[in-house]
Amino acid sequence: MSYKEDILAHYGTQEIDFGELGSFIITNYGEEGKICALKFDKIMNDILGNDGYNMAKFITGNDLAKSKFKWRYVTNLKDGVTTEC
Repeated sequence: MSYKEDILAHYGTQEIDFGELGSFIITNYGEEGKICALKFDKIMNDILGNDGYNMAKFITGNDLAKSKFKWRYVTNLKDGVTTEC
């Protein structure tokens, strides 16, 4: 299975936030609750693409952006989406 298929199989059809996606990656592909930052970045890039991963990090890590936009991973679309708040 691919990362995206693993996520869909685990969550079913729903939207998850960036923190939940990150927790899933760490739990399922890390060891003992930890993961190498390079491995984490590679997996996130595989799931979201470079631009998508950068957008997700920016929106979820910037208070002004977070007040104007909402980022979610939509499991059945197998992609991240950004909407206005």
